[in-house]
Amino acid sequence: MANRRNVESGGDQLGPLFAALVAGVVVAVPVVFTGWFVDAPAFLAFASVVYALGLLAVWAVGRARYGRPTAPFTGRAVALVPVGAVVLTAQAALPVYGFVRWGLVAPLAVLFVVTALAVLTFPSNEGDSDALGLYAVFFGPILLGVTVALGLLELGARTLVVG
Repeated sequence: MANRRNVESGGDQLGPLFAALVAGVVVAVPVVFTGWFVDAPAFLAFASVVYALGLLAVWAVGRARYGRPTAPFTGRAVALVPVGAVVLTAQAALPVYGFVRWGLVAPLAVLFVVTALAVLTFPSNEGDSDALGLYAVFFGPILLGVTVALGLLELGARTLVVG
């Protein structure tokens, strides 16, 4: 019984490996295709929206998998989906812009961690809380602040050391 619950809640052995693989691809795209982002700022916006839609799809599939596809769409909770989309879009856009513009890698590391955690937690059905709602209101803004702070620290350190 415990093993079945563990697998159903996303706690199987392949979950973290899959999350790391997805996060690695997300971070590799701006590194490998930097020219695309430099030459077309609209592509940066488009890629960030695709990132947010992808994570929203992971969340929606997880909700549907547990038979709760309409649960978050009641009352005030409906506002959390667009808020989550905006926060997720910014979570992708800021690190990629920092990398393309200034070569900052610390924000990309945060993007890797955030993506891996989102892929692991968004489809879960643990407790009565909703992972997207918690991310949109609480964790997302904090992680955006961490992303910006680490980017500024890296930029400051580079400025002091390199000149």
